[in-house]
Amino acid sequence: MKEVIVRSISGVVFVAVILASLLLSPFTYLAVFAVVVSFVMSEYLRLTIGEGKFLLKVASIAAGVLLFILSFFYSWLWMESRMSACRPGNCGFAPDNKFIFKEL
Repeated sequence: MKEVIVRSISGVVFVAVILASLLLSPFTYLAVFAVVVSFVMSEYLRLTIGEGKFLLKVASIAAGVLLFILSFFYSWLWMESRMSACRPGNCGFAPDNKFIFKEL
């Protein structure tokens, strides 16, 4: 029973940290999730590869974090470019998710 309580408290803390990082800034979210990705990949590699092969683990974790960072910046810049043309009151999204302008 004690393990369930500890896991529940850990889950609540994790959700609070994620929500706080989302509210602070995109770069805080990036930093928090880069740490999460590195911990998750470290645990996965420990379970699949086992002990040893330190260089392989470090390279895999670095590649995973780099892939996350690159995908973050790609999507962030894509959204910035899509929304920079949007002016209040005359832009929106069509049902097929294509960006359109509404004429007033």
